[in-house]
Amino acid sequence: MEGGGSPSFLFGGEMIFWTQMGLAFLAGVVFNKLWTGFLSAGYSMILLKATQKACLEMMKQSMDSTETAMEMKYVFLEAADSGEKKVEFEKRFDKQILSGLKNNMVKSLINSIPKGYDIIVKYKNWEEAMKSLEDSK
Repeated sequence: MEGGGSPSFLFGGEMIFWTQMGLAFLAGVVFNKLWTGFLSAGYSMILLKATQKACLEMMKQSMDSTETAMEMKYVFLEAADSGEKKVEFEKRFDKQILSGLKNNMVKSLINSIPKGYDIIVKYKNWEEAMKSLEDSK
């Protein structure tokens, strides 16, 4: 600062260099946060799709086993001479119960998916869920 001039650090080349370095650092931090957010959202979407598919497969297997057990029940009722009306009543009653159970399971699955990821849900009832499961194979 000889001769009454201004210090070169504040108004000269070094200040601009360090300002540029600071701005580059901040740009890197912002880019890193954005990149991490996009990757996280993508991985979360993949995880939720796989989990959803596994849950639908488990529900289908469970309902298939239940329907098989009910068919066996009808065979035993017929073998025990329970009467055709009793067997038909049991079939209608079981069909109503299973239909409600299937739709409740699907609604529970849909409600368990976070709001930001509900775009991956392509169904609203049991039939649509099973079609979605078949399409994903």
